[in-house]
Amino acid sequence: MNQHAVTLILGETGSICVVVVKMYISLEFFKKRSHSPLQASLSILHFAAFSLCLCLPPSVQPSSSPLRISEGDDKYANVKWEELGFSLIPTDCMYVAKCRQGESFTEGKIVPYGDISISPCSPILNYGQGLLEGLKAYRTEDDRILIFRPHENALRMQDGAERLCMASPSVEFFVEAVKQTVIANKKWVPPPGKGALYIRPLLIGSGANLGVAPAPEYPFLIYASPVGDYHKVSFCVAAAVFELFCVPAKRLIRTEMVESCREAQV
Repeated sequence: MNQHAVTLILGETGSICVVVVKMYISLEFFKKRSHSPLQASLSILHFAAFSLCLCLPPSVQPSSSPLRISEGDDKYANVKWEELGFSLIPTDCMYVAKCRQGESFTEGKIVPYGDISISPCSPILNYGQGLLEGLKAYRTEDDRILIFRPHENALRMQDGAERLCMASPSVEFFVEAVKQTVIANKKWVPPPGKGALYIRPLLIGSGANLGVAPAPEYPFLIYASPVGDYHKVSFCVAAAVFELFCVPAKRLIRTEMVESCREAQV
């Protein structure tokens, strides 16, 4: 690895430096404990990828000045799109629906974004009976708004609800609710290349329920917030870490595979 790549790593945040040191120590550890170079290399690759993900902090710090500064124009809310991180910027509206245990979701509505009222005995607070999903809507260059695979999120929510003995919205109900939420907040979908509208569906167990049992009712909520990249890290740093740890490991794997093939031929 060249000196420039090392400088890139050391010049970034302290968390990057710490993970590089830990990965180097682990490199020596895996070499000693593994039965073969191939096993050691695979372990190093897995550890490198996992450690790099853990060391990159999400950009949740708010801006020094409010990102939401006025009502904006007819097309966009007046947001500092270039400064978006992954922190909440409340939009105008959210979606609300509710059904009783044993029934189905039949209707919901768009309401102004705001707090909700919930019983202290609600299973979501006492026993964690609740689910969340997360998906995004993007604005294209020709000014269309696209939602990324909402059907898959709907199916996953149904699967989780079945495990937790919860009533859940149908796929069609879920997708339509997501569409209504995006349309109601379309001014908050960032310009092309500036980020996305993050959509957070919630299914929670509510109602007074002291004992361990399914909730008597289930609110289904969807709110949204414009967001930027979750991890703000330069490509060069990721490339430098890959060059430091992954490239040597790949070479060891290749060498081990060649030796194995030669032994097999003999």
